[in-house]
Amino acid sequence: MHAPQRIVLMACLAAAVIATAGGCRPASEPANPTLVASHDRLLIRQQVTEMLEDMFFEVERPPRDLQRIDTLPLVSAHPTEFWRPDVRTFEDKVESSLHTMRRTVTIFMRDPAQDEASPSTPTAAPSAPANGGLSIEVIVRKERLAVAGAINATSAGDMYSVYSGRIRALEDYEAHYGVGETWVDHGRDAALEQYLLKRILKQIGS
Repeated sequence: MHAPQRIVLMACLAAAVIATAGGCRPASEPANPTLVASHDRLLIRQQVTEMLEDMFFEVERPPRDLQRIDTLPLVSAHPTEFWRPDVRTFEDKVESSLHTMRRTVTIFMRDPAQDEASPSTPTAAPSAPANGGLSIEVIVRKERLAVAGAINATSAGDMYSVYSGRIRALEDYEAHYGVGETWVDHGRDAALEQYLLKRILKQIGS
């Protein structure tokens, strides 16, 4: 094949790749909070609770409020725990490999026609559609374990267990350094919020 033909062929292939990539862009992310057509808060609670428990989160019982679902903090997945979906991005996977992180989920199920925005969150429920429905909001908070207990480390092995960075379970940390750990707020996890919201919308058929 002559050089001009190769150039034309490569240009065609490049154009095809660009066109294919453009056609494979992900759909826009759902708004958070978002409206669903269902009014059945109890059914949504049951479905969402089952979904969270499948992801190893423990749901608080009894609920604080019928309009919300709260989980207990869950120590986040280590990259070797590839079957767990609670750490979504590459950056978060690196963070979880270096530090002990945990995540807590809160899901609000508000009726925009009746309920005011929860004072515990800065976002307000969107306006209700003409046919009613619930507003679903997902909030995931991240925390990092402070390693002040490292002052009690007395061997190279102890220091490595702290600074190599991650302790898989809280019990392991307490066995080393005692109860009374401190967790530092690291803000919200938007990637996990979107993942959960998409699963909820798919599960309830919205």
